[in-house]
Amino acid sequence: MPKLDPRPYQKQAQHNERFHDNICSSFPDDFFDWKITILFYIAIHHVKALANQLGITIGESHRAINGNIKPPDDSPRKPTITSIVLLKYLGIMGLWIEVMFLLPKTHFRKL
Repeated sequence: MPKLDPRPYQKQAQHNERFHDNICSSFPDDFFDWKITILFYIAIHHVKALANQLGITIGESHRAINGNIKPPDDSPRKPTITSIVLLKYLGIMGLWIEVMFLLPKTHFRKL
């Protein structure tokens, strides 16, 4: 498969990194849920850039990306990215899911 241009995803990751730096500097004691969400999207854009460099299409939705970079355990397909990248991505994704869907929002007001 031909390699795709990773630069749009790298550019978006850098944009999100600047936003994360700014929100952390401006609001060090607030908006932890958004800080984690930004980190998750930084990770997504880096994974998509890597996939493009490798010539792999991983999709646009969270479900497609997750299914393509880490097939179900009973699938004969192998993960499309290296183990270390996969573990780091799954780690930040798990934290994002916990923050966005499992913890009460009041938990992030004062840590």
